[in-house]
Amino acid sequence: MQAILPSLRAICSKAECKLEAHWTAEFNAAVLSNSATDEEMLAQLVQFPYYTNYTELTRLELCAMCTVEPRPPRRIAFIGSGPLPLTSLTLLRALRRDMLSPAQFGSEFNVFGAGGQQHGDDDDVTVLNVDIDPTAIEASRTLSRRLGKYGRGMEFCVADAGDWSMDLSDCDVVYLAALVGLSAQDKAVKIGGIAAKMRPGALMMVRGCNDLKLCLYPVCVGREFFSCDGTGLGCSQSSFHHCTS
Repeated sequence: MQAILPSLRAICSKAECKLEAHWTAEFNAAVLSNSATDEEMLAQLVQFPYYTNYTELTRLELCAMCTVEPRPPRRIAFIGSGPLPLTSLTLLRALRRDMLSPAQFGSEFNVFGAGGQQHGDDDDVTVLNVDIDPTAIEASRTLSRRLGKYGRGMEFCVADAGDWSMDLSDCDVVYLAALVGLSAQDKAVKIGGIAAKMRPGALMMVRGCNDLKLCLYPVCVGREFFSCDGTGLGCSQSSFHHCTS
């Protein structure tokens, strides 16, 4: 079983990318054929089969994040964003003032203070989407542009997670997708390189899984939040443990 895990995970990675690329292409093609409003475009996007999973996962991550740093992040990088950046879009909506109010997103999403009080303007929330595949970046850029106001704040960059020249010093939080690094060793190297580019005090969210899902996804080193230490070269693990469902 151990011998076939690398190839099995590679197949899973390609399959997920193909699924996301298909839905993004369908969405972009549909948008070209009509002049729908931003709200109608968003309603079409949420038809993606796993949209609710992304929303719930992001809610849990933001709640955990709040216990470490009560100030909401204003700039986030998502490494391994793929052609359908649902997490990034969900983060943008959640971190804007209207989406954190109980009336809009449910009381459980009001995680950064009473009444959803925010620090700064809605427009200063940005998410940098990073992926090694230029086709995926172009597809997600097109999707975000066609979402209108719901895609405002999305930025894009073609880069490898192991590219140590990437500047992440202005990010409050850096996400590492579950499929970045197809082995524990590869993921550990990437985590070290990314942490070295983050400012002290910034948070790293490393997504992973457990149990039999490890057959499809690589082992996640730590599977928890990291906070860069004073040197920017190491990470100190907090007591939070988070896995994808």
